[in-house]
Amino acid sequence: MSYIRRITIAKFRGIERLDVDLSPRDGTKFRHLILTGPNGSGKSSALELIHAALPKLTMPAQPSAPCHVGLDEQPHDGGRGQIVAFFQAQRLLRIEEVSGPSKIDWMNILRGRITATQQTVQYLVNRKVEQSLARDDGDQAAVAAIEAWFAELQGHLAHLFEDPALALHFDRKNFTVSLRYSDGREVSFAQLAQGHSAALSIFFELLLQSQAHREEFKREQLAGIVLIDEIETHLHIRLQELILPFLTDIFPTFQFIVATHSPAVIASIPDAVVYDLGKREATDSADLQGVRYGTLMTHHFGITADMDLDSTAKLQRLRELAGRARSAAEEQEMTTLSDTLSERSRTLALEVWKIQNPSPVRALAGAS
Repeated sequence: MSYIRRITIAKFRGIERLDVDLSPRDGTKFRHLILTGPNGSGKSSALELIHAALPKLTMPAQPSAPCHVGLDEQPHDGGRGQIVAFFQAQRLLRIEEVSGPSKIDWMNILRGRITATQQTVQYLVNRKVEQSLARDDGDQAAVAAIEAWFAELQGHLAHLFEDPALALHFDRKNFTVSLRYSDGREVSFAQLAQGHSAALSIFFELLLQSQAHREEFKREQLAGIVLIDEIETHLHIRLQELILPFLTDIFPTFQFIVATHSPAVIASIPDAVVYDLGKREATDSADLQGVRYGTLMTHHFGITADMDLDSTAKLQRLRELAGRARSAAEEQEMTTLSDTLSERSRTLALEVWKIQNPSPVRALAGAS
């Protein structure tokens, strides 16, 4: 099982220098990497370089290569127990319709000739038919094992969709699979909202890639290196919080290398290095947990304030007027600003009150 311990990139596109140490802490096999930074800082380029380097890991490193990936150990079996997957920023679930049970060509999935996700419904239908045949044969152990597998799968989906009663529904006549919500709604995978579609495109790809390795190489113990660009694509803020814990819980032997602009992502798991390509700074993700998202936006992502730009500008103007002598026109402007901001939110109303009623300490500081 091979995991990345260090990544070094020098002078490639927008990346002047990246050198990040992913050596694990005591008791862990690996650490994940979360790349951040402004647009143009090289997050996507870094993921592309890392992905391009991974198939060459059994070959000697080239001194002139712009990217060097250091592993804890070299693969000894041609990578048969190792999954490498790269998800680019724009992704949605693409699943082929099926007409009945049919054998899946797992080797073509491993060779990249077939996208694993397209075979999702085929795989689910095959498993359901296998369960039915096992029941006819009186093989209750197989029936129970497949039933437990489906129950676990439904549990994962229910967690991701935040609907405890979510269930898979099979139409045995048309060989279709849909999702049935607790409120009675029923949707096919093709009808899913883009956020859920984007999240499931990752989940089902890894699920079927894992199965392909088990079928072809008879390996139960799998390791994986998974690269995801803009993991928050299409995701509501709640899904942004859930997606990385969801994936790392289900695939605990997979190391994730992701790029993001989301504070909900960088603070979502404890065992990761958060590397800012703009500042060239590494932070332990555990140090970001418990920090307000507004603070992460201002301190980590460089946003000038933790509220909208218009309100921030109006507050700044109000403070400026309050701190000096004013003309009659400025008195009216100050009143208008105070009323406008106070009507927007309780938070802003409190800020206005503080400006209008400075504490003696603040007043003395201002006078000095």
